[in-house]
Amino acid sequence: MVPRPRLIARLNVGLHRKLTLIAAPAGFGKTTLVSAWVAGCGRATAWLSLDAGDNDPARFLLHLVAALQTIALTLGEGVLGALHSPEPPPTEALLTALLNEITTLPDQIVLVLDDYHVIDAPAVDTALIFRKRRRCSARETASLKRVRGRKWSRSSSWAVQNRAAESKEPNPRMG
Repeated sequence: MVPRPRLIARLNVGLHRKLTLIAAPAGFGKTTLVSAWVAGCGRATAWLSLDAGDNDPARFLLHLVAALQTIALTLGEGVLGALHSPEPPPTEALLTALLNEITTLPDQIVLVLDDYHVIDAPAVDTALIFRKRRRCSARETASLKRVRGRKWSRSSSWAVQNRAAESKEPNPRMG
């Protein structure tokens, strides 16, 4: 693995923001970079590798809770139960419950959403925006989105509000 201290330093700065976006073409080492960074960032990390099936909000929430349970085993149990009920509550209600649980964690966490470019569902985007707006600053989750291309225009409102850090390296291998 090629050391990339400059890019790791930029990711560390992103810990003070609500969102860090990493955008580069396929094969440029985004996952390797983030893997190296989370190994040394000193925060518990939940990693969710997304696929096209995660465009379904219920499936996305199931996978999100499963990723978060790698940090705290019982986190989101109520949300999982509600998702498996015959008529699950609205996504916003489930996210509120999940966020309330996250705020009880003793330390800040990092949530990595890998391959976010496969998500096209507005409902999933809305859920993530809702999560960011409702997040308690005392337990703020730094999120990393790894995407290909320039699909992530939805983060522009976060960048304007100085809440997002973005890394669009022309060649992250050169970091």
